Amino acid sequence: MAGPDNRWTALADEDGPIVTGLVNAVDSLIHTNPTFGHGAALGLRAAQHLATHVDRIVEDPRGYHTWTAKALRPWFDAQVTADRADEQRLAEGPSPADRRAAALAACAFDDPVVMRARAQVHHLLRPADDAYGTDEVDRHVTAWLAAHPDFTPKHDGPTRDQWDALIPG
Repeated sequence: MAGPDNRWTALADEDGPIVTGLVNAVDSLIHTNPTFGHGAALGLRAAQHLATHVDRIVEDPRGYHTWTAKALRPWFDAQVTADRADEQRLAEGPSPADRRAAALAACAFDDPVVMRARAQVHHLLRPADDAYGTDEVDRHVTAWLAAHPDFTPKHDGPTRDQWDALIPG
């Protein structure tokens, strides 16, 4: 595990490449904490794109940077958003949205429609908002919650106070 931080290293901005004669891939381009397990897949996707399109990238490096922003950046942003939500949850406690998010994960083990959406997200086929944001998935999760009225998200691990007690100050 390289570390729990998230880093996006862009070699171009809206005006074009900042650095010329160089493109980046794998951890030099995108590094996400390992909770989603997407790091190696995202790095390999960039490397595959480089290998497949090297001639075009040599002619137009800006196109590669545009591709990374479109194809890879959403996955990076999703990890950052999830990490911030986790930090907020640890600081403030769970919210009603956390119950629905946890239900989505639990429901996937019972419902093939939700499992298909979950697999699409975990295998980098569709961003979470696209996969989970359909009326069909919403109906299935809502029905699952209605069938499990006592569902309470379970936190796997120590509470914040327990964690703080484990770590020397």
